[in-house]
Amino acid sequence: MEPFGRSSVTRKVKTVFSKLESGGPSLRAAANQLGLGVVEITADNPSKIGILANASMVLVDHGIGIRQALVGDPELNPELKLTLNRRWGHRGKGHSADS
Repeated sequence: MEPFGRSSVTRKVKTVFSKLESGGPSLRAAANQLGLGVVEITADNPSKIGILANASMVLVDHGIGIRQALVGDPELNPELKLTLNRRWGHRGKGHSADS
């Protein structure tokens, strides 16, 4: 029996994936019908700390409330996007979420 053979790796992967939970339904597809706007952000470095916080602050600073924020794990999804479903507010100048 190998200490780190295929069988033990398969068991570990099955254990991890069997414990994953859904983040809930996304409002993205129904945003228009709900009167929401959608902001999608793709970061240059998805592992960077503060992407969600900075993106949220840009909207809050412009008086725009966030109804839903969806983001995945950069280790599970290499093309990760942060999706913010927001209430419509006034439109200000564009800002970078990394600033």
